[in-house]
Amino acid sequence: MAEKKDIRADYEDRLAETIRNAIINNDSKWEKRWNSFDIYPQNGNTGRPYSGINELNLYFSPYDDPRWFTYKQIKALGGQVKKGEKGRLIQFYTNKIERIKKDQNGNPILDQEGKNQREVEIIDGYIAKYYIVFNAQQTTGLPPYTPPEITIEDRKKRDLYNIERIEQLVRNMNINVEEKFSNKAYYQPDLDLIVIPDKAQFKGKKEYYGTLLHEASHATSHPSRLNRKLSFDMNSKEYAKEELIAEISSMLLSRKYQIAVQNPKRDFSDEKNSLAYLRGWIMAGKLTNDDFKDAIKTAVKVSNYITLHDKELTLDKSPSKEAVQHNNHIITFGQHQGYKSFDESMKSNAVEAYHKLKAQLAFQKEPIKEQEKER
Repeated sequence: MAEKKDIRADYEDRLAETIRNAIINNDSKWEKRWNSFDIYPQNGNTGRPYSGINELNLYFSPYDDPRWFTYKQIKALGGQVKKGEKGRLIQFYTNKIERIKKDQNGNPILDQEGKNQREVEIIDGYIAKYYIVFNAQQTTGLPPYTPPEITIEDRKKRDLYNIERIEQLVRNMNINVEEKFSNKAYYQPDLDLIVIPDKAQFKGKKEYYGTLLHEASHATSHPSRLNRKLSFDMNSKEYAKEELIAEISSMLLSRKYQIAVQNPKRDFSDEKNSLAYLRGWIMAGKLTNDDFKDAIKTAVKVSNYITLHDKELTLDKSPSKEAVQHNNHIITFGQHQGYKSFDESMKSNAVEAYHKLKAQLAFQKEPIKEQEKER
């Protein structure tokens, strides 16, 4: 019997293939304009948007309905998965392990109905769990999706608010920004400087701030931030991987802040745009599946790091037992991610990831079952 493929490797391989195909096929979702940002891939039961890797995984799907459900959730709502439909893996982290309760002899303890009793253990670190979800369009019997109604005035207010947030987070990252009339935008690491064309050269404000976030993704490479080595040789794999990291990170950020373009370079440069550059590397077989998996992980870390500067996240300084437990959970999570202190965790995605995990754990999820992979 063939050895069963590790589910983590399967998840990462599928996601890498999804991103690779989106670039090769010039998927329009890379550059959808701001009106499309009202709809996010979301948990169909709670309406809570997916984020990070899960957002990437579900966003590049052929469905217009943003709602995703487990098979059990669909059944509970009176629906059914269409025959032959395949679900998608999603990932989340938890510090809870559920297992069958056993006696001193290792035998399962049964309840009054003769079923195995189960117990939940809280562990110090976090482990990844994977679930199969189906889009609402893969089902029958569910109510149709009703998109949110947002007025033009509300969009303008939201746009202005998000621009203010972007300006503030760039200031909080202590990045130098220089505007000048030019046909290029770039990050200069020796000066820790983003050089960006004058605002008048852009089609609109959102194009300008989309470019700024793209270059801010590169700026996280500085030693005072995420300390990532950059290559300046366009013929090197390291250069291509950094472009891939910035492409994915800025796409996530563009969606979060609901701004216009993922690949702004084509608006003011005659050089090959970054997507075309990456496509050439992929078609030549120079970016491997492992390169994609590494870049995706780094890109999510980069976008989370930038987002962390959108607002001040600090430890709860109250002396309550709950506050102490809250702080210890954050520190433990950061250590599990490889950071030695809370301050070091603040430079990465540990605090935001912790709060996302806490939100995810607020509702029950069903364990993966092999038969749910295809219906």
